Amino acid sequence: MKQIKVHNPGNLPVRPYQELHDFQDDFKHEIEPEALKKLKNSLVRHGVFVPKFVWLDGEKACIIDGHQTRKALESLEAEGYTIPPIPYVEIQAESRADAAEKLLQINSRYAKINPESDFLRDLENAKELLVRIEIPEIRLESIEIPEIPTITEDDSESKSMCEQNECPKCGFKWKTNEQI
Repeated sequence: MKQIKVHNPGNLPVRPYQELHDFQDDFKHEIEPEALKKLKNSLVRHGVFVPKFVWLDGEKACIIDGHQTRKALESLEAEGYTIPPIPYVEIQAESRADAAEKLLQINSRYAKINPESDFLRDLENAKELLVRIEIPEIRLESIEIPEIPTITEDDSESKSMCEQNECPKCGFKWKTNEQI
């Protein structure tokens, strides 16, 4: 059986993701298919390793941060994955308006990402990271970005190649943090 791994080292409270309700309505655009694919691949590869932030409006758990993860988990469940309850952190808010302000704070950026930064340029696995992670501001012009493969648990050839740090589609090889 395919199951998404859930990390909860702090032993936080958990809830089934289906009990986490959207709070932001149309504040953000729908997740683009390519970004959803990246997020789903991340969840298959790493599991849920960051707790979701929720505001409890009575008994209703409203997502303050984690809307796109919820959408990706829903899609993965439809593909046959089992999703254990996920950890959450309760965000204290006195009202819906207070919760909305906190959602905006979480989504704010007080500093812009520098696309010219050497931070990623100095990493041996920068190309591989940019293939898997959605940060639109960062594009390393000198690095060709390959098509993103979809990895499934029962795709043993792709999984084996990924465990060997080789993309099953384009043959790109990378090093993991453990190998550096």
